Amino acid sequence: MQLLQRMPHLPKAKRPNYLPKRASTGNERSSDTHTRNKWKVLSKRLRSTRPCEPCQFLGHIHEAQDVDHIISLPIGAPYDEANLMPMCKQMHGKKSQLDKEGFRIPTQQGHDGLIPVDRMDILTALAGFDDRNRGEEKETLWL
Repeated sequence: MQLLQRMPHLPKAKRPNYLPKRASTGNERSSDTHTRNKWKVLSKRLRSTRPCEPCQFLGHIHEAQDVDHIISLPIGAPYDEANLMPMCKQMHGKKSQLDKEGFRIPTQQGHDGLIPVDRMDILTALAGFDDRNRGEEKETLWL
């Protein structure tokens, strides 16, 4: 009977105690907000009872597959329905692209964080998303 020999291995490197703790990214997603039962129940209810809000604004009816934080975490209210918008995957991708490009809408202080003043601002920006590349300028709120 032959014995299997194990390869030697190095121990996992540990961060020295004298170094400061790593700074938080500030992004609420890095914590467990989206794994909490409160979020799971709320997002499931919004996705199952409402269609994609931007598509509905454009006159189409599509199933909502995602729930978007209009004002992104950590400054946006995570569980306030005024800050949540059910969206299909395509519109959620467009909204994420707008966020990356620096699109912002006016906000007000809600109970748990910032909420949008007028939801129509984001709906009109998403409606004009495809027109941006065709040279047709629509008025959007860019900062």
